[in-house]
Amino acid sequence: MIHKHYHPNGKPAWSRWVMECDSCHCTAYMMSAENVEWLVSAWPDMNIYCPDCFNAWADQLIISALRCPDCGCIDLRLWPCEPDAHPDDQHPGLVDCAHCGAILLVVEPPTWF
Repeated sequence: MIHKHYHPNGKPAWSRWVMECDSCHCTAYMMSAENVEWLVSAWPDMNIYCPDCFNAWADQLIISALRCPDCGCIDLRLWPCEPDAHPDDQHPGLVDCAHCGAILLVVEPPTWF
């Protein structure tokens, strides 16, 4: 949420506008150096998140998406491709589970493979 303040003449008092995290309710002035990592959307009804809450939310999304489909373990190992390796020794898009050994294939590997 953004708490807005205005001068008596109706113009915005930008230096007094305060952002409030919709998750933990911590606050920061909108026009200060401490807010550079806050998630503020251009959409008027979207929630606003402080850096800590945004990072926790992002971590939860990543963890929930990256699980072994066989055992549910989140300890997955990525097999990067060595540019100088023989083609038979390259494994782009291959991930395996450290718990059960299941092999997962990434359909579209990231560009850094």
